[in-house]
Amino acid sequence: MSETPAQTKSLPLPPRPNLPPEPWSPANPSIGIVSGLGSALLIFAFLVLLMARARRRRRSKTSLVLLENESPPEAVAWSERVRGVLAARFGPSWNAKTSE
Repeated sequence: MSETPAQTKSLPLPPRPNLPPEPWSPANPSIGIVSGLGSALLIFAFLVLLMARARRRRRSKTSLVLLENESPPEAVAWSERVRGVLAARFGPSWNAKTSE
């Protein structure tokens, strides 16, 4: 038995060839400039934050050293002065706060 062209099944084909993806090219070069400036700004802000934290840590260490070198009566007098200033500024409830 011979097959006629009408009896053969044809495979479904796409209407045109399947092309590969086109290479991406930025339409506007200012996108790269803006993203570069934004990245530089983020890095700068991060470095400023790190420097501020380091400065704050150095200040806290030096103030602790000053308190350790003082004699106990001077430290008590200093804490009473600080408590008085806080009570004057924030109200009398700060007189009762001893170690908070």
